Amino acid sequence: MEHPEFYQMMVDAGIWKEHNFENVPTREVGARWLAYNRIDSNSRNERMQFRLDNPSLDEWGVRVGIWTERARVPTTTSRGATEFEEYLDIIKGLR
Repeated sequence: MEHPEFYQMMVDAGIWKEHNFENVPTREVGARWLAYNRIDSNSRNERMQFRLDNPSLDEWGVRVGIWTERARVPTTTSRGATEFEEYLDIIKGLR
């Protein structure tokens, strides 16, 4: 992506096949995606906050189908439900 002339030379020479880079994240978004994946997967609130704090990551993730909708601040009801699920996991010994 960063060297389109080189890429095109490789395609023209038949060494590489054409590729659509539409879903490839920028370096910045890619770095944020790696940071997002280092967050404990059980920390739903922390992951959602990370998406809220990084709108370019959130937008890219929705566009490529990682998430079905943009991040939004949880409502009191959904936040309570999430916290309740987290407490249940703790009680069950899943965390």
